[in-house]
Amino acid sequence: MPSQQLTDYISSQRAQGVSDEAIHDALIKAGWKEDQVNIGLSFGSRSPIVTHLPLTFALLKEAWEDYKKNFILYFTLHVLVIAPSLFFSFLPYFNFRPFISRFLTLFSPTPALVIVVAILFILLIVLTFIYLTVVTAAILYSFSAQKKPTVIEALRIGLRATPALFITGILVTLIYLGGYVLFIIPALLFSFWFVLFPYIVVTEKKKGLAALLTSKAYMAGNILKYFWRAIVFGLLSIPVYVPVILLQDSKIGSVLYDIVLLPLYPIPSIFYFLLYKYLRQMHTGGAIVVTKKQKITYGFFALLGPIGLIALVSWLVWTFSNISRNLPEMSQETSPYVVTDENNGRVIEGLGSPEPALRQARDAVREADARTLQSALNAYYLDNSSYPPTLQDLAPQYILTVRFERTTGEPYEYSSFGNNYSLCILFEDARNLQCYDSLRTVE
Repeated sequence: MPSQQLTDYISSQRAQGVSDEAIHDALIKAGWKEDQVNIGLSFGSRSPIVTHLPLTFALLKEAWEDYKKNFILYFTLHVLVIAPSLFFSFLPYFNFRPFISRFLTLFSPTPALVIVVAILFILLIVLTFIYLTVVTAAILYSFSAQKKPTVIEALRIGLRATPALFITGILVTLIYLGGYVLFIIPALLFSFWFVLFPYIVVTEKKKGLAALLTSKAYMAGNILKYFWRAIVFGLLSIPVYVPVILLQDSKIGSVLYDIVLLPLYPIPSIFYFLLYKYLRQMHTGGAIVVTKKQKITYGFFALLGPIGLIALVSWLVWTFSNISRNLPEMSQETSPYVVTDENNGRVIEGLGSPEPALRQARDAVREADARTLQSALNAYYLDNSSYPPTLQDLAPQYILTVRFERTTGEPYEYSSFGNNYSLCILFEDARNLQCYDSLRTVE
């Protein structure tokens, strides 16, 4: 809520016919902060009192006009949101196997190394989440600002709003989980009531329970109106999204999916912000005050949240452990096709098809190929004091014919490092990539 002094000044200047831009510049020169000025301008809006929520088509038209007017700002910020997704979409088109092979050659996969990699992976996830939160807050701020900021200014404001978003997001998550503990229905109500909290945190500078209860007040009596417009918007989006979604089955479908839809991403964001804006303008209940009773009630749900999370994780662990325990018995009971190793009586496979046994047979051939190739590589090294650049250089002196992968017809993955080499073979049955070198040989 802006100060009374600020809103009185804005109202008096507007009464004299001064433009919002001029008021904005004067307040900034007087020492007011950018976000305070924008909130004051939005609070003292000249817009007429809103008594009803515009229809979906009217909201879409307004969203489109706003997008056209501020295309560069909105588009750039949404590109920043989608950048991580585009990055991960392109990853499958890079061949990381030589790097992985070289890494495994230099570093053995010790428990300490596995822990370090896991920590780095978790850190990457946390940093990505923080980054997306900052950019999302910047987008919401850019929608609400009377005088549109630059991208850098929006990101700076978004960064300042991030801690409040984190705090409120954690609180609402705990309350949701607590609602699920109490037979799900409370959680559904909370998801309807608190849907507007990100907008309120960023544009109204509220956080925690105050932001959640403000969202609840705006949604009171408007839940069906809100979600009906959201459903209609989703139906109108089908002709645009479905053809692109179908491309995901193609070779570059996931990349095309992001690139083709990128110019359209700001439209839904603006549409839902407009829903929030009009619901806020429709609210006539005065300032939202958090009472002690409300703190106790929602605090109770928040305390139930961790209990619900622990119960959910425990149930999932118990379920999967039972499934994995029963799989061997199920396979033996339902399988008419069982192959047994004559040497030790071990059951190789039995799932009603000879294919599993064939997979193991192909893996046995791959293992034999690995032994043959390693013997030839060692013989080549004794004669040349280095390993060959390619496996083809072994034939016909050290090996009659070069071995190939049986299912693809491609040569095995091989890299030479002068005094060492890396030979990697993907074993089909266990989906296990095994890499060998001069020190690591086939058992």
